[in-house]
Amino acid sequence: MTLSRENGVLRRGDNERLSHAINSNSAWYLRPLIALAIETGMRRGELLSIGWKDVDMTAPTIRILKTKNGHPCTIPLTPKAVEILSSLDAKLAKATVG
Repeated sequence: MTLSRENGVLRRGDNERLSHAINSNSAWYLRPLIALAIETGMRRGELLSIGWKDVDMTAPTIRILKTKNGHPCTIPLTPKAVEILSSLDAKLAKATVG
């Protein structure tokens, strides 16, 4: 699968191709991570460095302490990003209770 990339922006159709590529059962854990990256524009290292303590669902924002330029920043969350994080939170709660 080849994604077109122009100035770091996905083109029309790239999102669908990416979703199709990660739709297999073997990559279930990547779906929310990639969807969150698309929604927020966060880099891989930023996504991997955040924890629930960095997420403010009431604001709604994510606070990133370690960034590429070394300066902390706050990322606003789209409604879709909030939905993704809420779904993860519910899945994790269900997994720890069950």
